[in-house]
Amino acid sequence: MQVFVINLERRRDRRQLISEQLTTFGMDFKFIKAVDFKEIDITDATRPFLSRLFRGFKETNPAPVAIFLSHKSIWQEIVDTGIPYALILEDDAGFVDWDSGILQVKLENYKLDMLRLGAGSLENSVTKKPLKISGIQILGRNLSFDQTAGACAYIVTKEGASKMLKCRKFYFPVDAFHAWNKFYRLRSALLTPFMISQIDSTSDRQQAKKLRKYLFGKSLMRFFVRYAINRHLSTNQ
Repeated sequence: MQVFVINLERRRDRRQLISEQLTTFGMDFKFIKAVDFKEIDITDATRPFLSRLFRGFKETNPAPVAIFLSHKSIWQEIVDTGIPYALILEDDAGFVDWDSGILQVKLENYKLDMLRLGAGSLENSVTKKPLKISGIQILGRNLSFDQTAGACAYIVTKEGASKMLKCRKFYFPVDAFHAWNKFYRLRSALLTPFMISQIDSTSDRQQAKKLRKYLFGKSLMRFFVRYAINRHLSTNQ
């Protein structure tokens, strides 16, 4: 299975750390240059969808757009080159309970387009919501179909990448994009216990307050987002 790692060029420390982990497990991988939020200009055409819908929400923050575009470039490569499956990792992914057998799993046997192998540790500590387990297992681990955020590690099929690319107008945070998978008919599940989790960094404390505000805002605007996405999909059918 092809393994892609998103890495910001100036984060050589993360590049080294993820390289050491992948080498330890004998995995071949390809680095993808991340889009640097310092080098992009947020215009009305590229502004995050939620910002355009609700003025002021993350309106001046280009970071979510840069992260989304980094993931999107890999989805495009998967479709263009006909890769049947790929593991996509962010450079702060930490292998906490890895099982290499997951690379041999055929997602179509479980009617899945995407399998998320973990979620951000900081995000979990904030929400503290128990996952609803489906009863379906892969390699002795449970599948959950909860809309839990997290984009640090996931396996996606070519069909799944194609479905995400069809939502051309959406540029909001990629983990939220994955969490709202049902709106663009992406068959997604989360594997628990996690195999991979985001590595905590010194910036986590600084980001905690921002994350709490984001989660609060997401809960308030969920109804409006659902309406807008359903309207977009209905007009493009």
